[in-house]
Amino acid sequence: MLWALALIPLAIAFLPAGLPAPTAVWIAFVGAAVTALTYRVKAAVDAKGVTIRFGLLGFPWRHIALADIHEATTRELATLRDGGLGLRFDPVTGTTAYKVRGGPALALALANGRTVLVSVDDPETGAGLVNDLIAQRVTRIA
Repeated sequence: MLWALALIPLAIAFLPAGLPAPTAVWIAFVGAAVTALTYRVKAAVDAKGVTIRFGLLGFPWRHIALADIHEATTRELATLRDGGLGLRFDPVTGTTAYKVRGGPALALALANGRTVLVSVDDPETGAGLVNDLIAQRVTRIA
């Protein structure tokens, strides 16, 4: 779906009253670069926490320490609800969403009451791993 961003200016350029060809090519190039940098999101879970990386270069990225996570669950995200695709923040609910598509997402409930959503392919495995690591931390402390 995001690759359409690069193709739309080219389609406009071929319309009789469209953009000049060099302008359309430039817009398509910028659209393709933005798409390549943001077309996927990855979440890696380890004993230190969860690291979220965007796009081809993994930037922007965010690390959430395990001590800051209260619980991990899964949630179904709609493609255009909650502000659409991309990196989204809702100041009312305190929810940050890393979305590249609708569908299953990893939902991290943070200790400060905020929520982080990440659209990934297998959020159940990630949520289970985060919850197991939290349980191990609590067991070691007690």
